[in-house]
Amino acid sequence: MPVVQPIATFANDDLNWLAGGGEMGELIRSMDWSATPLGPPSGWPQSLRTSVSLCLSSTFPILVCWGPDDIQIYNDAYRPICGDLHPAAMGAPFKVVWASALPVVGAAFELAHQGSGAYIRDQQMFLDRSGYLEEANMTFSFSPIRDESGAVGGVFHPITETTAQVLSARRSKGLRDLTASLAGVRSIGDIGAQLASHCTQMTADVPFVLFYQIDAETGMLVLRGSAGLAPDSALAPVSIAIDDSIWPFARSSASHGAHQVDDVATRLGGVACGPYDDAPRSALVLPLTLPGQQALFGFVVAGVSVRRALDADFLRLARRGRQYCGGQRRRLRAGAAPRRRTGPDRPRQDGVLLERFA
Repeated sequence: MPVVQPIATFANDDLNWLAGGGEMGELIRSMDWSATPLGPPSGWPQSLRTSVSLCLSSTFPILVCWGPDDIQIYNDAYRPICGDLHPAAMGAPFKVVWASALPVVGAAFELAHQGSGAYIRDQQMFLDRSGYLEEANMTFSFSPIRDESGAVGGVFHPITETTAQVLSARRSKGLRDLTASLAGVRSIGDIGAQLASHCTQMTADVPFVLFYQIDAETGMLVLRGSAGLAPDSALAPVSIAIDDSIWPFARSSASHGAHQVDDVATRLGGVACGPYDDAPRSALVLPLTLPGQQALFGFVVAGVSVRRALDADFLRLARRGRQYCGGQRRRLRAGAAPRRRTGPDRPRQDGVLLERFA
């Protein structure tokens, strides 16, 4: 029976291979690795040393997992991917830290342990790294690292986050489709209907939307379109005063600015809204004006996905949608105005086809 040779280790204090590496290099050098399954760096095998050295010297996000417990070591570029999981993620088991990702990456990770690599592009996953389960997209690979015995000792994991690009493409398509549908509207009711219709196709980003118009005679808000919330439900009354009793309409009107609402899940009573089982946490109230004018003609209330934060990217999405609605409202007003005679033909009476606007 052949004798199994032990994996070569280096029990000396020459740790020049850990030099540099920025903040993560400094953290690795300062940690007590003897408290982890890897033991002190002076006893790490050459294969692990080489992998860690390559990881730390790279400007690309890289994670190295080693040993039966898949203990993590990563570089500065990888650190933002960890979110709030850093610094506890350093030196911790991969399957514990990234338990929320295992449903989609677990099979590829195990494939690397069996000696085969895997490459996945723009993979959607839901990560528990920011205090909530967050939608994210990653392009990455898992490659086996052979130790001195020739067996798989660890996994080399380059990765880049593509969430911003994927969400931007998805949202831009949604807005393009909305713009195309608004081009043919003939009334403000049509605007509400098209807005509601297309938001049912954008529930991953906007789980609900309400479109209110200010009634010129009563000064009340009239619901012209809704998606995700039933009309005349507690949060979507068909008529409401411009106050802050349900949504901050009065504050938004006074400031002419967007207002964030963060207790939506409580208001919904935990009832799911959108594609996920849990209720949205946040919403945005946006005042609607005609381009170049200050007078309001309505409001949009847009829910925010429970899997994303209300961040600058969502604000840009909401403001672009508001601009499109305002632009169509202006076009309708222009179309409703009497046309002057410009030739022998009788003037067209396009206005009779439109609703009467204030």
